Amino acid sequence: MLRPLLLEDKHTGALGGSSELGGTTVRGWLSIAAIPVAVLSGPSLARAQAVDAGAAESLFQAGKKLLEEKSYALACPKLAESYRLDPGTGTLLALALCHEGEGRLATAWGQFAEVAARSRREARPDREALARGHMSALGSRLPLLTIAVAPDTERLDHLEIRRDGIAVGPGSWATAVPVDPGHHHVEASAPGYRPFSLTLTLGAEADRQTVLVPVLEPDATAGPDGEAAGGKAGLSSWQYAGLAVGGAGVVGVIAGTVFGVRAIGLNNDSKGGCTPDCTAPALASRNDARTAGDISTVAFVAGGALLAGGAAMFLVGRPRSTGAAGLRAAPLVSGRDLGMGLEGAF
Repeated sequence: MLRPLLLEDKHTGALGGSSELGGTTVRGWLSIAAIPVAVLSGPSLARAQAVDAGAAESLFQAGKKLLEEKSYALACPKLAESYRLDPGTGTLLALALCHEGEGRLATAWGQFAEVAARSRREARPDREALARGHMSALGSRLPLLTIAVAPDTERLDHLEIRRDGIAVGPGSWATAVPVDPGHHHVEASAPGYRPFSLTLTLGAEADRQTVLVPVLEPDATAGPDGEAAGGKAGLSSWQYAGLAVGGAGVVGVIAGTVFGVRAIGLNNDSKGGCTPDCTAPALASRNDARTAGDISTVAFVAGGALLAGGAAMFLVGRPRSTGAAGLRAAPLVSGRDLGMGLEGAF
């Protein structure tokens, strides 16, 4: 049954009064200690804290009213947000009561445990007694899930086991732990092995279930590093080099085109000054045309060679599965020729 007295104070102090410490109240010491903090804190920080505290109190009062009406689905989100903004022990107690009413027994049990520990530190025996009483009552009702691991699987390097996306360490294996009722997803994975996954449903109260992670099967498609063949992200270093070389070839072809067009234009300009003898400007244009033509030829040849070499490097650097059938390109180099050939594996 909800006890309003224990929920009125969201924080840690008792209702009314103050503790004595050597003739000076604890409240007085706290006030003195707060003076330098208040001086150092800026006005914007104070306003932000006031807004958060005000919002937290408003949410707490709204959530407490809904909790008393047993509207758990509406009360719990408000209390959770109030606790996020201003994490008082009273709010956590109300949230635990709400989760208990909502049926999230494991979540409520953990929150009651936190309330009990905090209440002991805060000298609130009334809250501590209430929290421990709920913990005791929930103990026999909690759904428990055990994750057991096959011995051969336990020995795998980099084995990872998760429950509902959260990592479960070896210390929790083969141990019954409280979980909320409902669906839970268990998965296990290790490099070079096929993953295991299972979804199960635990009942509302006192359900006990065990998941056995079996011996994981080796993944025949995995490479030495545990990645599936063909599934390695990105390109190899050879392929990156091939792209760089091919890019230089593209630049060479573009340069050859530019100088070739320039050579044609200069040559056409020189024809007008050679009727029949060439003038000095015409001769200069013709010489420039020859130079541009030579540069164009060299750029085309170099660009084509770089494009071919880049393509060969890209194809040669492509990751392959061991023993896979198919074709790949291979460079052919001799004393006089450079070319490409096809190499097959069947």
